[in-house]
Amino acid sequence: MSRGLGECRGCGQPVKWLKTIRGKNIPVDPDTIDDHGATVFDPYQGMVSHFATCTKADDFRGRKP
Repeated sequence: MSRGLGECRGCGQPVKWLKTIRGKNIPVDPDTIDDHGATVFDPYQGMVSHFATCTKADDFRGRKP
């Protein structure tokens, strides 16, 4: 299930929250989501995890929720 649009706490860019196949939440760059409104992260659909593009991603590495 999609959690909707949000903002990255690190860089301030917009993110779309999706669920991974394993049920974890993942921030995705909204401009990489296809027009089908997919709500499950599927690496074969060309979605880009925001962790790959965030300028502050290193600030979040190793953190546990």
